[in-house]
Amino acid sequence: MENNFTSDFHCTNSGDKEISYANNSQLQKTIILRILPTLNDELRETLSKRLPASTFEMADLGCSSGPNIFLIISQVIDSIHGICQQAQFQVPEIRVFLNDLPGNDFNAIFQSELVKEADVDGFNLPLYKPWKGELYEIIEREGSFGVGRMEISEVDWVPRDKDDAEFQNGHYLSNIVRAASEQMISRHFGDAVTDSLFIKYATNVEDHLRHQNNGKLLNFLVSLTRK
Repeated sequence: MENNFTSDFHCTNSGDKEISYANNSQLQKTIILRILPTLNDELRETLSKRLPASTFEMADLGCSSGPNIFLIISQVIDSIHGICQQAQFQVPEIRVFLNDLPGNDFNAIFQSELVKEADVDGFNLPLYKPWKGELYEIIEREGSFGVGRMEISEVDWVPRDKDDAEFQNGHYLSNIVRAASEQMISRHFGDAVTDSLFIKYATNVEDHLRHQNNGKLLNFLVSLTRK
């Protein structure tokens, strides 16, 4: 007898076509992005009761198809690493279980490589930050100007009047970088990568601030005289 187990269940459109679920789940993505801070808080509370641990298991009981699942998985993994580093515990083995209807196109999930290696190799960020002596040498070597005065000032990554909550600090700095670079990144890699990229960046900044207290931005004030 033929097994028609899945015939009575609703499945989303599979694949990568225009009307697929993967290409039409922006609303779900927006909801996921909004709940990530709460997810992070709950994860901290859970791990505070379980660490140290040899394994950590998570399950998505309705992952469907498409790249949205990776937003949560990457956030959980990054948070576990950060929490374990802060508590000086070894990071446990992390197991992720994806669950959905038998007819779900799981291949659509694992074919979502976020970016191509060739695109990464071909990306050039037009940004260079010299140190004081190097900046002086560059100006002198170019020859059009003489350096009359050069001063360096330091600015905290996170202003002192900002909330000290670590994730908010990471999010605050991530938004500053995103405001200046998102258009260039989206033009090269596509819009699909930006949310995941800056969520991960915010998490990395959070980890850095946790260990370094606060970072510093160096600003050069240079007075030039035309030769």
